[in-house]
Amino acid sequence: MCYLVHMSGFYSELRRRNVFRVAIGYVLVAWVIMQIADVLFPALTLPAWTISFVAGLMILGFPLALLFAWAYELTPEGLKRERDVDRANSITQQTGRKIDFIVIAVLAIAVALFAYDKFGGDDMTPEAVIDGGPRSIAVLPFTNMSADPANDYFSDGISEELLNLLAQIPELRVIGRTSSFQFRGENVDLREIGRVLGVSEILEGSVRKSGNRVRITAQLVSADDGAHLWSDRYDDELDDIFRVQDTIARAVVEALRLELLGGIPEHDAKTSPEAYELYLQGRFAYRRFGEGDLESALRYFNEAIAIDPAFADAWESKASVLINHTLGGKLPLGEGLERINAAIERALALDPENAAANYGHGFVAMAFERNWRNARASMAKAISIEPNHSPALSGLGLLELALGDSGAAVEFLEKSIAADPLRVASRHNLGFVYYNAGQSQQAVDMLRNAYEYSPDFTRAHFRLALALLAHGDAEQALEHAELERGEQWRLAGLAMVLHKLGRRDEAEAALAELSQRFANEASYAIAAAHAIHGNPDAAFEWIDRAIERNDPLLPWIGWDPMMASLHDDPRFRRVLERLDLPASQGPQT
Repeated sequence: MCYLVHMSGFYSELRRRNVFRVAIGYVLVAWVIMQIADVLFPALTLPAWTISFVAGLMILGFPLALLFAWAYELTPEGLKRERDVDRANSITQQTGRKIDFIVIAVLAIAVALFAYDKFGGDDMTPEAVIDGGPRSIAVLPFTNMSADPANDYFSDGISEELLNLLAQIPELRVIGRTSSFQFRGENVDLREIGRVLGVSEILEGSVRKSGNRVRITAQLVSADDGAHLWSDRYDDELDDIFRVQDTIARAVVEALRLELLGGIPEHDAKTSPEAYELYLQGRFAYRRFGEGDLESALRYFNEAIAIDPAFADAWESKASVLINHTLGGKLPLGEGLERINAAIERALALDPENAAANYGHGFVAMAFERNWRNARASMAKAISIEPNHSPALSGLGLLELALGDSGAAVEFLEKSIAADPLRVASRHNLGFVYYNAGQSQQAVDMLRNAYEYSPDFTRAHFRLALALLAHGDAEQALEHAELERGEQWRLAGLAMVLHKLGRRDEAEAALAELSQRFANEASYAIAAAHAIHGNPDAAFEWIDRAIERNDPLLPWIGWDPMMASLHDDPRFRRVLERLDLPASQGPQT
């Protein structure tokens, strides 16, 4: 009986000191804080553990809050220890009423958040998905589980075709293949991949090819927490691989709950299995981009075309190889341009909605033909077909720079990087835009960043050397000029940097060797070197040769800091008029 009396007294004291009210208020406030954190922290791209950390603090704080309510009392004179307060002067009853009002207000907020979460937060109507921003996915290269490593091309091809199919859904942001394929064979946590690529879901899988049969497993994983959202397995005959691709892609779309937005387009099998397999081998070689790989890729594409002359994708890929050969000097400019145009025009005649072919057409119009109207129209069409087509976004950025709008150039290139974060070419091009726009520090930072991603990228050291030179750091510029792997760009960099360092004889020797060995391939670079050396007559002579040869660097001559010494010469204005470029010039150096 005495125990019950003591308990009754303790319970009454808890009520008098408002401990129960504090407990209820604390729980409600903690719940509201966790709901806000659950929404706000991901939007701020904070790591997932920060929410758990806040939850831990809330739990640890609960007993401390109760002890505080028991031991202290709020008085008109301020906060005092409860034992120091005269019971006759205690105002715990009034404080309790204030806490009641606070609890009611917090409870109203909690009810509103609960109602939104229950009835509004999961609204997955088409409007809700679109207004909330596109879902995003990265398709990792499927693992080759076959006994023969030579079948890597086939598993890569499955991944690439799935990526292409999913990219046709406007409401789904699909990360470009360059970035997704960076993680081949890497034992990297999927959550880390999601963070690097900025995606909400990741599709991965494996391919086992045996004879004429193939087994494909695929799984969709949440990039936020690594949870498996969906998985399935497919066994089929290789003579209907297009149907298998469609089946997997549709399952992924359903798992993403995007079927409400119209599903996925039908994949029209436009070639034979034999031609398609050769095409996949060509794409595999093209992506490796090593010594001899472009030649191998071209051979595979030609063999695919020989089997099926109406295979548009093979024609487009052939044009891509020829563009690289021409830019790299392996094909004379005239011959290269003729062969490139023939391949691209054939691809577009067969498939006018081929995004890659439209981009290729625009790139040729910009870099080789200086037809700005056609360049913009073709690249814009590529983006209308495939809104996240990273090369087309990058190309439009370069075109905007040539036409005088460096701000728009930066915006397009930032979109290109967002669409394919590990596509090194876009990072180099953004550095190139900063360099030409006179933002030398941003150019150096971006080109260093691009170099870290791919130190073997052609012209990586050359471009960084020029940016460092424009930024006033000739010593570091020389280090990078000497490291350039492309011989013509190494000589061009040395001819420019050595002159700035006052080593005139060495600079002249490098320029003489460049002119002797690469007169056809490097006419623009030779002109720029002469401009730096203070030889305007020779510079304009080489500019004329560059125009005759359709040198692909000409569109940006009006911005090039290396040409700054020519800007006040009347001949420079005539050059811009010949190229149909705006009269405004880039920053002086």
